[in-house]
Amino acid sequence: MPRVRGATLAVPLPDGRVVVLPRWGSFSQSHNRFEPPVLDDPASEAPVDIFDPATGTFRLAGSAPGAATSATLLRTGKVLLAGHVGDWLKPKTAGTWAATFDPERGLTELTSSPRAPFAVSARLADGRVLFAGGFVVSDEGWPPPASGSLDIFE
Repeated sequence: MPRVRGATLAVPLPDGRVVVLPRWGSFSQSHNRFEPPVLDDPASEAPVDIFDPATGTFRLAGSAPGAATSATLLRTGKVLLAGHVGDWLKPKTAGTWAATFDPERGLTELTSSPRAPFAVSARLADGRVLFAGGFVVSDEGWPPPASGSLDIFE
């Protein structure tokens, strides 16, 4: 891989290539442990790579608005990414984002976000994407209370 990554998301594309992007943290070689992300800056970007098994190579394909917590292949061939911004140890400061990533053009386009940070996603049979769970944004400290949130991306 072109860069050290701890937790990652990998999404297979219909043509056999795989989109690889950082999940919620990175691996610290100096401390030999996972580090939480620094996401206080909502303008931060995370590199998105594509692995081509035919050539055994990775290429930088673009960037996402931050570390993603879910990635779902859409019928269009784009990948729906969702993540959070803010200090995840202080849930009241957390927010969410979602974007579609076009692996052909390397572009992301922001779209409507799930309500709960760290919601997981699944593509439904009709092509929509379900976001479920996550955390409640509150002042209750760490760990934040779980969310019963459900959102649908169309």
